[in-house]
Amino acid sequence: MQWRIEQLGEFFDPQEDMVVYFDRRSGDTHLITAFAAHILRQFSDQPLDIDELVRRVSPDMDDCTPAELSEALSGALDELTILDIVQLA
Repeated sequence: MQWRIEQLGEFFDPQEDMVVYFDRRSGDTHLITAFAAHILRQFSDQPLDIDELVRRVSPDMDDCTPAELSEALSGALDELTILDIVQLA
């Protein structure tokens, strides 16, 4: 399964656990986790699957096994899909 993002929005990161994300496409503003913001920053103009996302974010996650990271990514992507920030490709 792959996810895509139509247009990357803008981030306001106060260096806390939550980040304000403005979705340019919809005009909506969301409060998302810093982890979800990190995931969104991995997207460019091509869809990504869980394995590629694990490869991209694992260097930044010190205490996670690939299986734990994959599970965390799935949960975050589900939430971002519900918010209509990412879509299944």
